[in-house]
Amino acid sequence: MTDWIGTFLFANGYWRQENLNAPGPDRLIAPGKARDLPQVDHTAKPPPLAA
Repeated sequence: MTDWIGTFLFANGYWRQENLNAPGPDRLIAPGKARDLPQVDHTAKPPPLAA
């Protein structure tokens, strides 16, 4: 019986289109460091509730 890898976990250095679309097992890849990612606007008001 062969053991198969179900999911790979990668550091953010592997966040490339080729790695995201490559055949093989599922992969979890960090997109980058928090300082490089878009930040949430915490001053924005939530949308109104639907009636």
